[in-house]
Amino acid sequence: MWRRKLRILSLAIPDEWMSAYRAFCHMRDIAKQTPFAVVKLLTSLAVPFFVGAMCSLILPLNIPEGFVNAYLASVGVLSGFVVTLMLFGGVGDGTEDLRVDQAERYGNIVLYLLVSQTITLACFVASLAVGTVWLLAEASPVLRVWLAPVIYGTAGLSVVRLLLLPAQIYDRHLFIIESMKEQKRKARNAELDQQSDRLAAMR
Repeated sequence: MWRRKLRILSLAIPDEWMSAYRAFCHMRDIAKQTPFAVVKLLTSLAVPFFVGAMCSLILPLNIPEGFVNAYLASVGVLSGFVVTLMLFGGVGDGTEDLRVDQAERYGNIVLYLLVSQTITLACFVASLAVGTVWLLAEASPVLRVWLAPVIYGTAGLSVVRLLLLPAQIYDRHLFIIESMKEQKRKARNAELDQQSDRLAAMR
């Protein structure tokens, strides 16, 4: 009976929501392949946020509004960059020459990087949300003071996630380059072996 109700309920759920749910479930499975994945994820989020929030002890709590506007504009641009990176991050020259085992490793690398970049995008969205709430709290200076550590915390988190992006791009290209070099070495060695066989046959 409950399955029938669930099936009827699913008819009202938009397809893109179901597709997003399946994608997020697959991301969760990819992330869980790492030992202690939940602990590592919480650490990677909590430590930068805490360090950024602690900066509120030495930085002004009355943040200038112009600074927040510039901060939100920068994070918005970076969010667009991350989305573009995720769209084209899995496509690269040389992937068509990968062997089956190399293609499998490359696929796992790309999927894990996409999970990480999704977390980065979520951090940027959180920064945008906190900054927007701060701007909307114009009539409440006290609320803005309370939100200042959160803004610093999300800013610290966003900076750390941003610094990870070049390393992730490098990691993906490094795998392609190393695989290409391996293929070239094997092709060269095979050519040298053929030449040696021909010389041996002529003697």
